[in-house]
Amino acid sequence: MKITPGESPGANERTIRTAGTNRLQHRIRFMEGLNHGTKIVNIPNNRPLCRIKSRMQDRNNSVTQLSQIYEEFISAARTRL
Repeated sequence: MKITPGESPGANERTIRTAGTNRLQHRIRFMEGLNHGTKIVNIPNNRPLCRIKSRMQDRNNSVTQLSQIYEEFISAARTRL
């Protein structure tokens, strides 16, 4: 996508606009929003990034738990029908 002067960048381009650690942090946040199952590995021991990784792991665990509860609910509902 070509960006002309005065045009705001799209979602993919905004990850390129920041520099250094902020760029990686922003990309992780962006990917987290796109895909709840995203797993980020090999993140340096950087406090903000570790916090993001921890939050993502918590979200992944919550999604797994919810899907298990949903499966149990559906199984129980099928036996009653």
